[in-house]
Amino acid sequence: MRLLGKTALVTGAARGLGQGCALELARAGAEVVINDREDNPSAQATLAELRKLGQRAEFVPGDIFDRASCEQVANEALARLGRLDILVSNPAFSRRGEFLNYSPDLFEQTLRGTLTAGFHMSQFVARHMVERGGEARSSSSPACMPGSRSPTASRTTPPNEGSSPWPKPLRPNCCPTASM
Repeated sequence: MRLLGKTALVTGAARGLGQGCALELARAGAEVVINDREDNPSAQATLAELRKLGQRAEFVPGDIFDRASCEQVANEALARLGRLDILVSNPAFSRRGEFLNYSPDLFEQTLRGTLTAGFHMSQFVARHMVERGGEARSSSSPACMPGSRSPTASRTTPPNEGSSPWPKPLRPNCCPTASM
């Protein structure tokens, strides 16, 4: 139970990669808030599976492709767990198509769904993490799985990080007071 006492928010967790990350975090001992656009059978099944693992699990619906909704989801997750130690920002939208005929609107939606949404959610949660001075981990890739050595994982940690199942820390410029 390497993450016992830690809390996590996992977006897009009703199925797929987000669901897998949420389950691994719970298996490692974390309390988890999962998010999906709306309450649905997949989200409820994931929630039930998380609770069977013996960890606290909550569901917060919200469309994370929308900045205001990201803020609402982050605030609700904080209200339910008291703090957030880990964020798995897992926004995704992709529709394949022929390049020469690909819709500009669909391209913009893809950018909002895969790039902009992750930025907004990460920013709201990182502000909380930096403000409280606690340990913070954020991933938007399979690097969320404990033991991963993916170079795409990012996190901010205090100087005394100790033993961790996560990749090496990256201290982004949002935390100018963090010692290197």
